[in-house]
Amino acid sequence: MKKYFTVKDASKFLGVSTNTVYKYLKEKKVKSKRIGRGRFKIPRSELLPFVDLSPKPRSAPRPSRSFFSFVGKSGKTLTSFKGASYDVQDFVFFRLFVGFILFGAGVVFLLIKSRLVLMLSQSTNLGEFGLLVWSGTIILSNLLAGALIFGEILLPAIFKRRGHLVQIFSVLVLALNSHLAFSFEQIEPLFLFGSLFIVVLSQIVRGYTLYEEKGSFEKEFIYLAILSSIMLGVATLYNPEFFPFIKLRPFIAAHKGWFSILWTSISILPLMALTLPQVKKSNLDLVIWPILIFWAVAISTTLSVEGKWMVYYCVYVYSIFIIFLIFWKRSAKKLSAKDTLSISFAFFWSVFVLALGIFSIALSQNIQVNNELKRMQVVHSEVTRDLNYLVETLDRRLIAETNKSRVSEIVLSRSEVAAISEAKAVYEKTQNLRRIVLLDADGIALGAYPRESLLQGTNFSSREHFQAARITLKPQTSKLYTSVTGDPIVARSYPVIKNNRFIGVIVFGPDLPGISVEYQNRNGGLPFYAFDSNGKYVLHPDTTKIGTSVDPTIVVDREEKGIQGVRVLRVYDSVGLLGITTYSESSLSALFRGLMGLNVIVGVLVLANTILAFRFIFPLPKKWEKI
Repeated sequence: MKKYFTVKDASKFLGVSTNTVYKYLKEKKVKSKRIGRGRFKIPRSELLPFVDLSPKPRSAPRPSRSFFSFVGKSGKTLTSFKGASYDVQDFVFFRLFVGFILFGAGVVFLLIKSRLVLMLSQSTNLGEFGLLVWSGTIILSNLLAGALIFGEILLPAIFKRRGHLVQIFSVLVLALNSHLAFSFEQIEPLFLFGSLFIVVLSQIVRGYTLYEEKGSFEKEFIYLAILSSIMLGVATLYNPEFFPFIKLRPFIAAHKGWFSILWTSISILPLMALTLPQVKKSNLDLVIWPILIFWAVAISTTLSVEGKWMVYYCVYVYSIFIIFLIFWKRSAKKLSAKDTLSISFAFFWSVFVLALGIFSIALSQNIQVNNELKRMQVVHSEVTRDLNYLVETLDRRLIAETNKSRVSEIVLSRSEVAAISEAKAVYEKTQNLRRIVLLDADGIALGAYPRESLLQGTNFSSREHFQAARITLKPQTSKLYTSVTGDPIVARSYPVIKNNRFIGVIVFGPDLPGISVEYQNRNGGLPFYAFDSNGKYVLHPDTTKIGTSVDPTIVVDREEKGIQGVRVLRVYDSVGLLGITTYSESSLSALFRGLMGLNVIVGVLVLANTILAFRFIFPLPKKWEKI
């Protein structure tokens, strides 16, 4: 041990700058011997009185921390666990919350993997193998991020000095989840993961570690809820369709100003009030938190009708931690090491019961989906069979008409009056026709009924269906096109033959709007659609949409008899003579509304289980010690 120090050694010994040591020498607070110009020999005994008064060096490393070592208000790391009080040194529980959110997100992604792959296929150009790899990466990254946080808390010796790496990885995974929610147009998960991303990122910027003395479990939860509420409110003002409660959307669209006031009053201001010391002292937060839990659970239960399990899970995990927070504050007790283990077990048990609840609802929904798909396939196939029969009946009748000698004579004579009269006779004997047109061998319209001056004398020889009928001498069907009258039409051409020679064509166009309306009523309450090989609507519940383009994903899926999409169920069939594909669809959210009662029961049971779990722990006197 040194008996004498230089100025530089003395500054290190005291933990101060060399200027401070020179100041002590100048003021003669420290005696020394000069051994040269600007050099001093300072006895150790002169420095000892200043050791306890000296500030600690700023660069001194913080001691390692474990699950049972918290940072006290003095800023020192406690060498032994001496308890954690409500809102004091409890930041670790927020990290535990983040772990449950990320690990649970991985489990939810795993449960809905087929749906995840479907959504990825709609937002990326990856092949089948690429989709499997990308979906697996998403699932594993969430599971790994959650597991690392659990390990950081429960196995501190292994994760020593790696806490920031775990936080950075969790931020990256939250950013990934936010990006996926944005790509999939899943607004609610975007708000949740986006808010959590901002909060956790801010904790890294603020330099928070696992057992941060300045960190408050409750404050971080409040920040998270405020961000989510603001995002949902702004998005709803931009587009009321983003609001979870469907029945309130018309009111919001008509009264955006009132909605702003109401949303701020019932959601944002109460959360901000929770940050006020006066509210905490008056115990009003014990009233505000349950109300906000009820409000959040009501929203998540509504969203579960649409199969949005990610939101459902996250909101209920949030509620579980808030219930713990309420119990902790009400007890006004200090936690011991064994208490922390008991509480961790209660968290895991509550989240496990929540997972069972989600699985039971999802299983019930899958059963309902399978039953509905079977019903839709039966009903749709019957309706399509009727439509096929209708077209085949028209086909037989018009083939018979073309074989009549009278028709051949009219076409050869090119008499407009006779052609119109014959078209009228066929039209009146046949149902579901839009128009009948007789063409000669050159494709010139001889007569049409109902009469239309624009059609009379028009040359149709350039039409593909006319050319095909003249070459093959067989009936031909066109793709949907816009006629000279401006109507979307599918034309079927029947060649008129005499002595094995092509002399003309009878063209009929089915009444697409009339058939659309008629077959909606036969389809068991399901909308009935049809499109041609060009992806244009031939039949549609909204007849003004006939002739418009079909969503490409609907065209791609037409090879399947029945599929479960992201938001709909859809079944397909075809009408061979017209060359069209028919389909019906049913909204998943409308289907799942029948399970709303089950959702509410599961939600109540999950919350009741959580309350009982913490109620079982908190009253035990051996596990709690008063502050």
